[in-house]
Amino acid sequence: MTSNKTVSRDFQMMMNIMKDMGITDYEPGVVNQLVEFTYRYVTEMLDDAKMFANHFGKKSVDSDDLRIAAQMKLETSLTNPPPRELLLELARTKNSIPLPPVKPFSGPKLPQDRYCLTNPNYQLVAVKRTFVNKNNPNLPKFNTTSLNAQNNMTASFSLLSNANQPSAFKRKREDDEYGI
Repeated sequence: MTSNKTVSRDFQMMMNIMKDMGITDYEPGVVNQLVEFTYRYVTEMLDDAKMFANHFGKKSVDSDDLRIAAQMKLETSLTNPPPRELLLELARTKNSIPLPPVKPFSGPKLPQDRYCLTNPNYQLVAVKRTFVNKNNPNLPKFNTTSLNAQNNMTASFSLLSNANQPSAFKRKREDDEYGI
């Protein structure tokens, strides 16, 4: 994975092990982490084997001391995953308990509409105007609130604030204490 020719022998050995296992695409830091883990593991193993050799009164470490150190290391630090049968039994037990029912009002609770920013804070009210036909003033007057392009009539709308002026269209809300 690296093109550097000055790779140490340990790094080269780790890359060869990964290549033999079929791992060809990896980050450059992976090799460094694996070499560091290997150094730490082997150093701890040799220290434990030296401790066992001293305990038995030996001057040098032999294969029996290494075997005991490896067995102790496997039992204490490196653990195997639980058997598949145990995991399946635990899954069956856990999945046999039904989930609680979904509450009808699940989700976030929002404030009342008048406190939400998406609520309009104005109201369009049609203003009735009386129009007179200028060509013939003897015709009767009429009121309109709609746009009629054929008779050139116009209607105007004014903006009223909900807070300032009461309206017949304003609905009573549950949280209105004073019935405004």
